[in-house]
Amino acid sequence: MAYFEKRTSTTKDGRVDTTWRVRFKYSDGEGGSESGFPTKAAAERWNEEDEAATFGDGPPQA
Repeated sequence: MAYFEKRTSTTKDGRVDTTWRVRFKYSDGEGGSESGFPTKAAAERWNEEDEAATFGDGPPQA
């Protein structure tokens, strides 16, 4: 299960930059993240593709 964080930063010229980060847990319980997505939709799409590559049809059922 992943969650998404909105990250903002202010540049020296006063412009506000917004990016998104995906936070997730590996099967061994360790956390991981991938950042730098321009939109939440892009972060969600990356997560869906990563889960499909990792789990195939879906995460294992308990």
